[in-house]
Amino acid sequence: MDFQILDSSVSINGEEMLGIVRDSSGGILDPACGEVSMEMDGTGTVEVTDGPESGAVETTDSLGRDGFLTAEKRISMDLDVDFEGRTWRDDAETDCGNIRWVMSGNELTIDSTSWVEVEKTEVKRTHTSLSFSDVDAVTTNFRAVTYDAGGLGGLAALLPTLSFPLTPIELHEFFGDVVIKEGARSSDPDINWNSDWNWEVKKEFRDDTHGLVYPVSLEHEEIGRCYGHATITIYVKSGSAWPVKQTSDILLDKDLQTKNCDFLVSSLSDEILPEGTLAISTTFSRTSSSSGSNPIDWGRDYIGSPTDGEDRPGTSTKRNWVDSMWDESDIRQFDLEEAGACLKSSHPNNQATQALDSGGYIWKASWSKPTGEGEWNMSWVDEDDDAGWLVLRGSPDGCDIVSSGSYERGEISWNRDSIPSTQTMSLLEQRILSPGRYPDLSQFIQSGNSWNPEAEVGYRLSVTEDNEILSFLPGDLGDGKVTMTATRDWEENGREKSLDLALDAETGEMVLWYLIDRSSG
Repeated sequence: MDFQILDSSVSINGEEMLGIVRDSSGGILDPACGEVSMEMDGTGTVEVTDGPESGAVETTDSLGRDGFLTAEKRISMDLDVDFEGRTWRDDAETDCGNIRWVMSGNELTIDSTSWVEVEKTEVKRTHTSLSFSDVDAVTTNFRAVTYDAGGLGGLAALLPTLSFPLTPIELHEFFGDVVIKEGARSSDPDINWNSDWNWEVKKEFRDDTHGLVYPVSLEHEEIGRCYGHATITIYVKSGSAWPVKQTSDILLDKDLQTKNCDFLVSSLSDEILPEGTLAISTTFSRTSSSSGSNPIDWGRDYIGSPTDGEDRPGTSTKRNWVDSMWDESDIRQFDLEEAGACLKSSHPNNQATQALDSGGYIWKASWSKPTGEGEWNMSWVDEDDDAGWLVLRGSPDGCDIVSSGSYERGEISWNRDSIPSTQTMSLLEQRILSPGRYPDLSQFIQSGNSWNPEAEVGYRLSVTEDNEILSFLPGDLGDGKVTMTATRDWEENGREKSLDLALDAETGEMVLWYLIDRSSG
């Protein structure tokens, strides 16, 4: 289906909210502070591939396992984009002023492919490429492969909800076998609806552009009660796999929480959303379409996919923390256990050593070899919420503290009870570097059977400030989250390139990896 994008916009107000988006923009939004708006229109195409496996396409999942048969869905958009907002008073970009910043005449190309497993209708992988060219023809490219946005925490936990209305909705994937007719609604008991998106079908009418259509109103219940609103109106036409028209209106602001907000969501809202407001408005309208030869065979049973427990790190390989996540690497010199032991023996009076000896822990660490010798950048916190960092470099005589510093008191919270048991860094890096598991990623991050010499490898622990309010809840809702990370920055053919990956340190599942490629000038 071909469609138009009409009178669509994204508006962000608040430095904390904007900062998250700006830091992920590859430098495009660096001049903006405090607030920014983006106006866009253009054209797009959405399609389903007729694959070689009776229409399906084989793909891999977050564990790098192959053998999954999927429906391959592709969406592409060519957009004209104008930016406007406030900009910095100073060159150091520390003081946000009231001077208006305008950047018009930009072009944005988006190409995204998702692989949805046909038996369980689960998204196994999404590959998104963006290319942004400003009015001076300076191009920034962004490439991302995502598996499970929920593993990122923070605003990223809402990404599936936010991305859902930002592209044409695939009707069967959303409604299943529900018959679209006047008066049908998600609350009908025979439908047995299980989604936060509630919907109702209105009376059929004749649209001037698309003919007879059923308007369907959708509303996200949780967002409406707790931090704004998210509504979608779609026009459904017989024979079309996507709406012939779709309008979306989203507003996220945790200050808009109502008294009807669920207790758990209310308790977690400060963790989920940064301060500020995010408003999104989109309109899509079909211009042409064609049907495939066969419908997608959802629920199809097939042989060859891995079982749930196959090739998956389990509880038997998990380790409980002492001072840090366990490393035990065989391919990196000066592993974290060696670094920790050397810190305590060679620098017993250092504040980090005293913190570790009295119940503190290393909540973030990264290993690199900028001088040829392995070194660790370690961030620690003690029971009194005093926190700091140091860079410890291995040497023939032991280890040296290259630099160190402190965080403001209370900026980092100690919460040992929230630390989950994790896989070792050794096990996880072996999986990342295993040939064929993540082939698109390996060319950027590894050299032979080891990491690229320019790579930094580490982990980060995120915990709630106070776990007691959630301690009585079932499951792991109050637990911390540990993510293994790897990054690499380099120059190639006059372009600056930056790669980041995030892996769930408990399950071994890849959450995402992304590559930013921009002009060195």
